[in-house]
Parts: sequence; C-alpha cells; structure tokens
Amino acid sequence: MEILEIQMKHFGRFTDQEMSFHSGVNVIYGENETGKSTVHAFFRAMLYGLEKTRGRMSKKDEYLLRQPWEHSSRFEGVMRFQVRGKRYRLYRNFAKQEREVRLYCETDGKELDPDGTTLSALLGGLDEAAFRNTVYVGQRASETDENLASTIRNFLINCRSAGTPEVDLKKALEQLNQEKKNLEGEKKRHMADRIGKLQELRMRMDYTRQELKALYDEEEICRDRLKQLAEKSRREQEEEVGFQERSYGGEKQGVAWKAGEITMAVLASGAMAAALISERWEIRALACGLILLSCLGVMFFGKKDRAYKEEKREWERQYEEQRLYEELKQRERSLRRQEQEAPVRQKLSANLEWIRNAQQEKENLLESLEDQCRSEEETDEEGKELEEKLSGIYLAIDTMKGVAEEICEELSDRLNRRVSRIISEITDGRYERIILDEKMTVKIHTPDRVLDLEQVSRGTMEQIYFALRMASAELLSPGESLPVLLDDAFGFYDDVRLERTMRWLLGCGRQVILFTCQKREEELLEKIYTGG
Repeated sequence: MEILEIQMKHFGRFTDQEMSFHSGVNVIYGENETGKSTVHAFFRAMLYGLEKTRGRMSKKDEYLLRQPWEHSSRFEGVMRFQVRGKRYRLYRNFAKQEREVRLYCETDGKELDPDGTTLSALLGGLDEAAFRNTVYVGQRASETDENLASTIRNFLINCRSAGTPEVDLKKALEQLNQEKKNLEGEKKRHMADRIGKLQELRMRMDYTRQELKALYDEEEICRDRLKQLAEKSRREQEEEVGFQERSYGGEKQGVAWKAGEITMAVLASGAMAAALISERWEIRALACGLILLSCLGVMFFGKKDRAYKEEKREWERQYEEQRLYEELKQRERSLRRQEQEAPVRQKLSANLEWIRNAQQEKENLLESLEDQCRSEEETDEEGKELEEKLSGIYLAIDTMKGVAEEICEELSDRLNRRVSRIISEITDGRYERIILDEKMTVKIHTPDRVLDLEQVSRGTMEQIYFALRMASAELLSPGESLPVLLDDAFGFYDDVRLERTMRWLLGCGRQVILFTCQKREEELLEKIYTGG
C-alpha cells in the first residue's frame, strides 16, 4: 500500500488541509504544537475508524481529542492510496450521529462494499491492534515496552503457519472455550429440561390414567342406572294385575241341551222306523205318540240350545270388550312409565356415549404420552448432538493448543531470524542475534554473553523494539506492505543509530511517513542521497 494524498476536511485543528505523499521516505517537519500528531492520528482514524470511548478510558478518548476545533458538527476526511497498481479513495465521516464509510476504486470506477471487508483485505488483514504495534509508531512508544512484547507474543500465537492473521488462534481458543462453556450450560439446561419434560409427561400420564379410571367408574354407574331402570320396569310390569283369562260357565248346560235335542231326534227317528215296520196299530199308535213327544222334545231342547248360544255370544262379546279395555289401560300405564323414564334413559345414554368418546380420547392421549415418554427415554437426539458438539469442541481445543504451540515455535524462529537481521543491519553488525524465549522475553546474544533488554542502552532498546515492530509487520502482513508511520519515534537515537535506521527504511521497500520536530532526519536523508 502507498498513501497518495489526504484531505483533512474537518479533523482536529485542521480544516480543508491537503497533503500529498510519494513512495519511499516522506519527512514532515514541524515544531512542537503544530499538529504533527494530529496528522499522524488521522492516518489511523482513516484506516480503522474513530470510536468514542466510554467508561474510565473516556478521559483519554481519541474521538474527543480529534474533534474539529471549528464546525464540530462536521468531522470528516478523505484518503487516496494505491494497492497493487489500483487507486482507491476512502471517505469517512467520524461524527457519532452521521458515521459513514465509503470506499471507491478510482481505477475500476466502482464503489466497493462499505462494511470494511474489502478495506481489511487491502490492509493485508492487519487489524488495528496489530497496526498500532507494528508500522504505526507514535510518540513515547517506549512507554509500552512490556505491552509491546506481550502484543508481539499474542501476534505470534494468533497467526497461522503461513504468517497471515487469517485465523486468530488465541481468539479462536477463547471462542472455543466460550462455546464449550455455552454448550456445557446448554447441556445442563437440556438435561434439566429433559428431566422436567419426562416428569411432566409422567405426571400427565398419571393424571390421564386417573381420568380414565374416573370415566370407567362413571360408565359403570351409568350402565348400572340403565340396568336398574330396566329391572324396575320389568318388576312393575310383572306386578301389574293383568286381565284374568276365564271361560264361559254354562258350557255343561249347553252340552246337556244339545244332547237332549239329539236324543229326542234319535228317539223320533227310531219311533218312525218302528211305525213304518210294524203292522200292528197299537205299536204304530205308540210310535206316533213317541214321535210327537220326540218332536216336542226336539223343539224344547233346540230352543234351550239356541238360548244358550245367544247367551254365550253375549258373554263372549262382553268378555272381549273387558279384555280390550284392560289391555288399553295396561298399555297406557306402560306408555306413562316409558314417558317418565325416557328423559332419564336418554340422559344416561347420552352421558354413556360422551363417556365412551372421552374414554377413546383419553386412551389415545395416554398412548401418545407413553410413546413420547418411551421416545424421550430411549432417544435423545439433541443430547447426542450436544455431546458430539462438546466432543468436537474438546478435540478442537486440544488440537488448537497443540497447533498454537507449533505455530508459536515456528513463527518465533522466523521472527527471531528477521529481527536479528534487521538489528544487525541498523547496528552495523554489533548485535547479530535476538532471541524471543517462550515467554516472549527479549534476549540479546553477543559473542561474550546473553543480555536482557534492561542491560542495554535506551537507544539500543529502542532499536530492538523498532526491529521487532518491522519484523512483526512483515510476518503479519506478508502479502501487503503497509506504510510505516513514525511520529517522533527516534528521540533516543544518536546520529549514527539514526543514519543506519534511515538507510534501512530507504531499503525496506515500504513507504515511510516520518513526522519530526528536528531537522536531522532531513539532513541525514540528503546526505544519504547525495552520497555525502
């Protein structure tokens, strides 16, 4: 990346201030209190934004510090830069209520995504923390010595073996541990929910069984009531005095009359036969008398027989009328009884039907609850899934820890070699080997002994930290060389140290923008360029 131009429309003390830059080393000279640090901060604000700080850190809030002195409602700026042959224009509105980011590719004539994804890629994936601890060096950088060592160590752990911060191992481990904690909590909640669900299912099953038992009891009561009604009706019918069947009492007398009539007819026939056969008149006279008497007898007994039959027919008519009357009364009593019992029977029958339907519903519900309970007891897909996820998390954590150790060791060696090369170049071979141990403590190897940072001069310490920053920048963003932004970073350097460092910066292949309140950087550069 190479920064071409900035426009501080409204930023700190500057209004509509433009500055252009070239490749190589740019020196911006200014006395104290002329705004060099403001311009230096503008680069970081344009690349990474400017958020308002809350809480205890708000006293050192960069947002408040860099607010425009004039037109405070407008808080914005523009930066033009080029990456891999393409030119871009970045606009930011820092105002809290109107925050806006717009990125435009001037080469392609396209506006790019405003969410920062493309911008992050253009920055080589280097986040703000890494940026501030590598190529962005502010005043009093030595005050962060210990933090810088810790930051570099974290950078090493957080990088992949390829040397790019695409995967943040430390953050990944934190996320995995957080996910493990969340999953363990979710598992506990799931187990509690599952136990609660099983208890609820069992309680519902018990309650449903009780309801079924109550329905069975109620069904039995209804059936008993219906049975009692039927039994009562049967007893009442049996207890009713029905029509008494009886026969006509004069049957024998009627037979006698009929027999007398037949006898007289037979006697008359016999007398007639005797009269016809006998030749004696006495016998014929007697026969005729018998015939006369027999005819009178026939007439008498026939009249009696007809009277008997008439009397019998009258008796049968009256008997039939009485029988019909009794049957009608009995039917009326039966109908009244049925009318009285019908509502009760109907209500009991309807209740019985409702009970049967309710029983069927409860039986279906009980069967469904039993199936759910068996399924919940036998299969726990969510629990298995949580177990599998937890197993995966445990394995990932163990693997990640192993990978982190391997990566840290590999990148530490690479970083050690690069730091050693840089420090050797800027110290003219006086210090050729710098080693970062497992705790990322800096060890300086000399031909005679091993030194700690506290055992070297402040200037050497500054050079070592400078070498660490530059080597870390190369390690963390190998695909993109970000500009080196230095704000009075060489205050502890003598002229010899500064010259060697400037020579290294000229040959590092990065754009350098150096802010200084002294003339010596410019003079040294002129000396280097002229060969003086």
